Amino acid sequence: MKIMFSKALVLSVIVLFIVAGFVPIISSDEPVSRSTIYVDDDADPSWYDATHVKTIQEGINNATAGDTVFVYNGTYYEEFEINNEIDLIGEDKNITIIDGSNNDPAYGRIIVIRNNGVTIKGFTIKNSVGNLFATGIHIRSNYNTISNNIISSNNGYGIWIFDHDEDWDPLITKKNNITNNIISDNGDVGLALHGSKKNTIANNTFLNDGLMIYDFLNNTIENNTVNGKPLIFQTEKSNNTINNAGQVILEGFE
Repeated sequence: MKIMFSKALVLSVIVLFIVAGFVPIISSDEPVSRSTIYVDDDADPSWYDATHVKTIQEGINNATAGDTVFVYNGTYYEEFEINNEIDLIGEDKNITIIDGSNNDPAYGRIIVIRNNGVTIKGFTIKNSVGNLFATGIHIRSNYNTISNNIISSNNGYGIWIFDHDEDWDPLITKKNNITNNIISDNGDVGLALHGSKKNTIANNTFLNDGLMIYDFLNNTIENNTVNGKPLIFQTEKSNNTINNAGQVILEGFE
């Protein structure tokens, strides 16, 4: 009986493995199902639901990783943080406007990106107000894409890629792509790179604006049009590749 029981046990285990072989394996690497949240500031009230909202902030709140937040033309007086991997897409960069002029002057940053892998495309972003850090787009993460936007008018910094958190603890920010934007008429500088590395800044147009680099490592800066202010390249430790960038001033060398 013991021998028969052992054989039965072995047979049961073999059958279990065979059946398990036909069970689909659920992997954490499976692609995330994407959905779209639509934003319109002046739609008919009957249009609104969980995926059709009035503000960009609502769209971000309702999105999950991998989703797209699509914003219809209009002027959105908002400032917000992005803490999820989403694509934020405007219908038309000339008339889909994010305006910070009515927001908290103590904050002064229209968009803060804290999560990796965010895309922002198709907006005019203007009028950040307030403190020293007033910024159109403030990046504190990696692998983000900022493309085909107009970033202009009364931002202290148009775009600022920063390497510290709110308490000035160091972060590693890297491999952000800033391409094909028009960056113009910002108060201090169009684009500031502060202590990050391996970013690509390419094919942007700077009008009455410049680009500052502070201790940035191994960045690629190429084919940008810079009119009105020079590109300022600071510190000899930076080891950046700069091609076709307009006038370059070397400052801060030890």
